Amino acid sequence: MYFSSTTTTVECLPDEIILEICRYLHCSHVLYSLFDLNSRINRSITSYCQHVWFRRASYKQLLYIYQYILPRIGSSVLSLTIHPLHQASFPLSFKHQISNIFTNLNTLTLTSWTSENLISFIIETIPEMKSLQKLVIQELSCSSPKQNIDLIEKIFNIKNSLLTNIIFDYDCDAFDLVDHGFTNYISCHNILNLTIQLDTLMDLSSLIHLIPNIHRLDVSFKNSSLGQVPFSVKFPFLKELSVCAVHWYSQLDDLKSLLQIVPSIEIFSLTISTRDFNLINGTKILSILPSQLKQINYSVCYYPYESWEYFNVDIIKKSWQSIPMIYSISEIDKRIFLHTLPYSSSRLTIRSTLAKNMPTKEIYQIYSKIDLIQVYSMINIADTFPIIGQCRRVRELTLFTAKDSTISKSTSISSGKCNI
Repeated sequence: MYFSSTTTTVECLPDEIILEICRYLHCSHVLYSLFDLNSRINRSITSYCQHVWFRRASYKQLLYIYQYILPRIGSSVLSLTIHPLHQASFPLSFKHQISNIFTNLNTLTLTSWTSENLISFIIETIPEMKSLQKLVIQELSCSSPKQNIDLIEKIFNIKNSLLTNIIFDYDCDAFDLVDHGFTNYISCHNILNLTIQLDTLMDLSSLIHLIPNIHRLDVSFKNSSLGQVPFSVKFPFLKELSVCAVHWYSQLDDLKSLLQIVPSIEIFSLTISTRDFNLINGTKILSILPSQLKQINYSVCYYPYESWEYFNVDIIKKSWQSIPMIYSISEIDKRIFLHTLPYSSSRLTIRSTLAKNMPTKEIYQIYSKIDLIQVYSMINIADTFPIIGQCRRVRELTLFTAKDSTISKSTSISSGKCNI
């Protein structure tokens, strides 16, 4: 019996198979290996030529991509992610032509930069990107408080009317805008969407003056609760507000105070910790919401002052009858976590014991937007499995272990982050 054999090359594969293979590769590997094999494959990998993201590429691969591929696809690139390691690999001539090569770039992501390096890059490069609409800064490390302020000044002073969206990702250091002040008064009228981490609520008062026309604001407070808003200035045009303050306990009066400075709010998302029973009472929450509000997304971790034996979950459930919600109770550390449905944020911050008790039956659609999970006070890593199993799109997991954690006793790892 004789068998005939044929050699199958990548060019012979149908587009569907090629794209399925590409799903398991990084963008840099797709460009380095497949670009320009033939015109059909070039069309198949169009999205990799439009959204360029380098990861785990060798210096040889990067150099080839910079010199021979990017100059050819530069006008097609719509989004670009640059890591300092990649930026250091730029041929000198290429570095000074970025704005000329990426003429249609509308989204630029800068990952793992220090404020010092980022300031020089912003001054030299970004103002020349005439089509840039969105700037994303991830894992920013601020070298000093002064450079922290200098960076904000440089970014908000970028002369580009199309740049309306700035995102400081959740992994960036928090900004202290009050104690260190601004050397120059600035006001950025074109910024309509901003995501940022602030040190305390007081920093919000400085931020209002910087972005007077803001329409959407996503803000997290690192070292304060909501608190009583200590200023009278308002966000007159703000339509969508997202606030995260989980490290300190907030009260109902704090929420009332916050709502006073957003008179035009239509979508409100709030993630907090509290010991005030009023903040897990749906009837109380709904009674203070402004009449023009169209959507409320609420997530709260409650730790009662009173004895746990007198805690009645039926009262809470009844108070939220008009709005769908889900909850988890931990009798180990006497806390309850509840949120409205579906879960609207891309980030979930939850205690280990509460994550363990979350419902797990066919609720993955509730958490379809989550790409980052932060689990704190973790005693056993298995406690995280129920909630992770529901977050099908999660790409980053941060674990903070408790002092009595069985993990920290048996290994040298006490906390950390991993990309999934």
